[in-house]
Amino acid sequence: MGTADRIREQSRALDRVAVLVDDLTTLVVEFQPHRRGLDRIDGGTGWVLADALDSLAGVVCNPYPTAAQEGDLDDRAAAIETAEAALQRLTTLLRTSDVADDEGFFALGAVTVGMHRALDTLRDPVRTPHLA
Repeated sequence: MGTADRIREQSRALDRVAVLVDDLTTLVVEFQPHRRGLDRIDGGTGWVLADALDSLAGVVCNPYPTAAQEGDLDDRAAAIETAEAALQRLTTLLRTSDVADDEGFFALGAVTVGMHRALDTLRDPVRTPHLA
């Protein structure tokens, strides 16, 4: 892949992530799923959600691998691992919660799906075309 193609693909990935992050922000601000009776896991929904969003930000802030040698775990790979673990906790929260509020459950589900999509976009250096 040429330099121009690589830059174009990185630009498209950044654009997709920016849209997803904007959607996540809107969902969290408008629906406040962490305040809608979904606190069923130790630490509460707010903490699990904050941890997941913070870990996603860690991936966004590490756009390139930083390993000095092949095989070393770099900052980006570590950020992706942290984000995947936090997203798994959020997914578990969503799956095991007693729904006290349909809107809150919808918002938390939408945030979880948006985070999965954003992390997939950030993780996948070569995007596979999706057929709609």
